[in-house]
Amino acid sequence: MALKALLYFTFIWLLLCNAPNAPNADDIVIVSDRWYPYSGIPRSPMPGYAIEIAQYAFEKNGHNLKHQLWSIKKATRLVKEGKKNCLVSHNRKHIDNVISPAVAIANDQKIFIRRNTIAWQFSGINSLKEIILGTIYGYSYSEEISLYIATLNNPTAITNTKGKFAIEQNLSALIKGEIDVVVGSKAVLTAALKKHHWQDQVSFAGNAGPAEKIYIACSPKLPSSYNYVKLISQAIDELRASGELHQLLKKYQLNDNQ
Repeated sequence: MALKALLYFTFIWLLLCNAPNAPNADDIVIVSDRWYPYSGIPRSPMPGYAIEIAQYAFEKNGHNLKHQLWSIKKATRLVKEGKKNCLVSHNRKHIDNVISPAVAIANDQKIFIRRNTIAWQFSGINSLKEIILGTIYGYSYSEEISLYIATLNNPTAITNTKGKFAIEQNLSALIKGEIDVVVGSKAVLTAALKKHHWQDQVSFAGNAGPAEKIYIACSPKLPSSYNYVKLISQAIDELRASGELHQLLKKYQLNDNQ
């Protein structure tokens, strides 16, 4: 009987070891585009403010975090379909029925920036008709701006850049004079301009709607998401109480403006 039991358990063990695509409950995959300082280059010394919060939240609880870069459109689709766990989301509008933490990671302001060679300033939707606007495919803007983009009859008056490095592409086009104005996150645009030493060539041209809370959102298709967002909320509260959140914000030149 002992030999039969040993053979049986050996057989079962071999089956488990060779099972194709066996899920590893300890692996959590968070996806994003390059949206620094919130999400940067995976496995780099500065992976991003949101990524470091996720690392603290998940690894403290025995999980392994993997960060992958995609275009924001593809990243959103992968999370929405349950093929990836979580998303550094620009706001809750990115995923229908998104499962997000009770606590936001930041309060983000979208702005317009223009080349210094033009004098344009945002003064309402009609003022957008005066310029060539740089946007990013898959990003969400205010309802008013999103409607303008969706119903625009003049395709040459807007660019809808795709890809995981779309922010840098838009800013490069702005500096070269291929477009006039770029709309995006103030923190993200500021960091990208500083990295490329372009900050002296552009100017602030107005806010693109009210500030919005942003989250590390998790897939509505995966039951594990409910636990993951709970861990994220707990992590933010713990980091704020200990003072570590302040240090993390300082590291990425952000403010705790929630």
